[in-house]
Amino acid sequence: MTEKNNNQESFSQDAGISLYLRNLEQTLLSRDWLETRSKFELMDLVQFLAVQLYKQSTTQLKPSSRRAPDIKFPMVGAENLASFEPVPAGAEDTNGDSLKILMVGSKTASLNRGYRIINQAVVGRDDGSKNVDIDLTQFGPEVKGVSRRHAEFKVSGNKLYVVDLQSSNGTYLRGRRLEAGQAIEVPSGSVLSFGALHVQVQIIRD
Repeated sequence: MTEKNNNQESFSQDAGISLYLRNLEQTLLSRDWLETRSKFELMDLVQFLAVQLYKQSTTQLKPSSRRAPDIKFPMVGAENLASFEPVPAGAEDTNGDSLKILMVGSKTASLNRGYRIINQAVVGRDDGSKNVDIDLTQFGPEVKGVSRRHAEFKVSGNKLYVVDLQSSNGTYLRGRRLEAGQAIEVPSGSVLSFGALHVQVQIIRD
């Protein structure tokens, strides 16, 4: 009889967890409910949250969420920047091809960033582990749709190339989607689209 009661109580608790997981907002706001849960129930809740955050970070963009790349970018020049950040970090002491670029955001000139790319640099969203050399989250809210390791810039023979790293929402050069793994030259002044984020790339030649 005791075992049966325990099973019924366990089933009741599981049902309670499922109910609150389906109504996540109510769960997080219910302090009394959280304080009466066992550590195993709270672990289930944490696991659920982790799955939801992962799904959100890898969401595929709908076609309607992509703006046409024919947008206006503010006119800027190299004199507007104090310096060009060397990427990858620490690579300035190594030998290799290098090229200065200016990445221009479409919203405001304050988003402009200058980089001196040495050999190659990974572009994407920094997840806190320094997984990229150029973090696109600084270019504003349209970073949604940019993968953690989205693309890679390569420098060779005083030319800039971009390679899509099998990103979820694609890399576009002047509106044309690039094939993953294929290096394509980026002419100065071109618009690159990383998912729904559009930036203009200007090559600065000394």
